[in-house]
Amino acid sequence: MIRKGEVPDKRTYTVLVNGWCSSRKMNEAQDFLEDMSKKGFNPPVRGRDLLIEGLLNVGYLESAKKMVRRMTKEGFVPDIATFNSLVETICKTKEIDFYIDMYHIVCKLGLCPDINSYKILIPATSKVGRIDEAFRLLNNSIEQGYKPFPSLYAPIIKGLCRKR
Repeated sequence: MIRKGEVPDKRTYTVLVNGWCSSRKMNEAQDFLEDMSKKGFNPPVRGRDLLIEGLLNVGYLESAKKMVRRMTKEGFVPDIATFNSLVETICKTKEIDFYIDMYHIVCKLGLCPDINSYKILIPATSKVGRIDEAFRLLNNSIEQGYKPFPSLYAPIIKGLCRKR
């Protein structure tokens, strides 16, 4: 396509990356996005999101984290579904500092966590004993207009009990 002088559009990027990710050909998808960036083409956020989700699906957590770091450093924000998938996967590894940092970075870049984000973050933060951070997250969720409910505050109570 490029050899014929045609410029790929966002849909082309998305379709190609999605195809490689669906085929579990993560290296091809990553190489494609890197090559396009080097050639001055700006891959769409959705193409990057698909790659991150694909990396997570095949168990390449470190590569997914690296991709998100690079993406946010360049000023791009993953969509909320990708952010939640990444955070949910990272929470299972108990790498609390990474996911708290990611939460703060994406908030600064304009991504507003949704209720599902808080359903992931608050229990995970409470489970590793970071109760102050869990309370901050709960307060943030309330400030965003979400009503507290048991799956948000119960993990904090359990965390407080474990600290005693």
